[in-house]
Amino acid sequence: MEQYWEENVSLNSFQMSAMLFKAKLKYLIAGRATGKSYINGAEVDENIRLMPRGITTITQDTLGQALTKTLPSTFKFLEMLGYKRYDHKMKTGDYVVCQKPPAHFYEPYERLMSYEHVITFSNGHALYLLSQVAGARGPNASRVRKKNLKK
Repeated sequence: MEQYWEENVSLNSFQMSAMLFKAKLKYLIAGRATGKSYINGAEVDENIRLMPRGITTITQDTLGQALTKTLPSTFKFLEMLGYKRYDHKMKTGDYVVCQKPPAHFYEPYERLMSYEHVITFSNGHALYLLSQVAGARGPNASRVRKKNLKK
């Protein structure tokens, strides 16, 4: 007997249409509180599942913006799907933020020398945060996402 779990996740019409639209490049133009970060969370989840030990980048104006504005809602969505932040005391969880992952986590195929701006997942997937302001050049990545960049 196969074991699986089922989660009920409700999406608004904007989120549903954006997630059903399968394009290599998507530009979402929408106001505040339309659910753009949930869409980002769904795409992060897809990358984690489809590319274990791969690297995804997210580029924002600043790293602070990523950590305080975009990623909290993104991870709220991921937690609705069952992801848990790693608890060092209990030794359980699926991801760590901006720190070296526990020894039992798989590592990305492309070795990372620093975890200062990286969120790593237990299957070895890494979400690398880049700053547009700093003009950062990222690692060799499996997928690149640019979000909320000013022209």
